[in-house]
Amino acid sequence: VIGFDSVDDESKPENPLFDKDVHVPHQWSDEENPPYAYYLYYMYANLTVLNHFRRERGLNTFVLRPHCGEAGPVQHLVCGFMMAENISHGLLLRKVGGK
Repeated sequence: VIGFDSVDDESKPENPLFDKDVHVPHQWSDEENPPYAYYLYYMYANLTVLNHFRRERGLNTFVLRPHCGEAGPVQHLVCGFMMAENISHGLLLRKVGGK
């Protein structure tokens, strides 16, 4: 195992979209799932800690390579770009890259 992926059905609408009105993680009380960005951030943060631990012991480290940006909101692609080693798919980049 060298990496972890995050697979989501991006065709399903995400409510709420990640914006300033969305509760921070420790205040999340909605019945709906939190935004994809929260899941991706926690995967990134936990892998960072795990990799630090493993690197200190001479063990191999892991990468985060999420599937995102195939469909759905552009926030998925933005979060993947900011937190991942690389992105699988990323098809929306063509649509939003020129704007």
